[in-house]
Amino acid sequence: MTRRCSECGKKLGFFEGYRHPVEGRKKCVCGECFDKIEASETRYCNFVMNAFKNSKLNSTKKKN
Repeated sequence: MTRRCSECGKKLGFFEGYRHPVEGRKKCVCGECFDKIEASETRYCNFVMNAFKNSKLNSTKKKN
């Protein structure tokens, strides 16, 4: 049974592949897809954190 990347379908060797960062260890991804997913997660986390910081700043300004 050959393993394949769950994102792009690329064949993975015995020692190749990474655990999917979002979907867990049951799904494997190649290095390229892992980097793309991780970068996407980082951008999303930064977006959420900036939105949270901005909402906190706006709420404290309204209270004063």
